Amino acid sequence: MSTKMAPPSPVGDTKARSLEETPTWAVAVVCFCIIVASILIEHAIHMLGKWLKKKYKPALYEALEKVKTELMLMEFKSFLLVITEFCPGIISCFKKKN
Repeated sequence: MSTKMAPPSPVGDTKARSLEETPTWAVAVVCFCIIVASILIEHAIHMLGKWLKKKYKPALYEALEKVKTELMLMEFKSFLLVITEFCPGIISCFKKKN
């Protein structure tokens, strides 16, 4: 009589899957969702700016422009942080090995 064991439960699995082990399609779907969300938010902000100009709300339009400027600065800062995080690893690839 053979007894089959049930596969381990994914809930109790504490080992995380690395990016290298993740299927390419899953990474592509996540990237696609992030890009689409960014485009939709940018379009919504643009439409809000057009509406504020049309309704003659200069103070609110200026506030929206300041928010857009701050968002761009924050994105640039986060980009720099990501680049500097990976720089030591990239630089070490090009160093001579003794």
